[in-house]
Amino acid sequence: MGSNFIVMNRSLLDQITHLAKDRRYINAYVFYTLLHEYLHTLGYADEGDVRRLTRQICARILGPDHPATRLAVDGPAVMFPEITFQHHGESRSRRLPKFEIVREFEKEYKSYVA
Repeated sequence: MGSNFIVMNRSLLDQITHLAKDRRYINAYVFYTLLHEYLHTLGYADEGDVRRLTRQICARILGPDHPATRLAVDGPAVMFPEITFQHHGESRSRRLPKFEIVREFEKEYKSYVA
């Protein structure tokens, strides 16, 4: 929170890439995730607030039927029910999830913020 680092669960993205019917759903997941995490970097700590803002932004910008909005409303497990989430201490998998830092997500020299 309050930084320019965004971390994405690469294991989950790999599953969605494999399961998605077309590229639009992969892009929607990436957009939804980056938006959600970006709101945290802006200082929004409460997860409920971030989820609500993510839903509102997606619906307003992309429309209520866009896959990113559906992800924000229902969550990835509804759109991709085949996803397996690995939780801490879960014995089904010995592999740790892969996380990836999204580098240079927001460079300081960007001029879109006045």
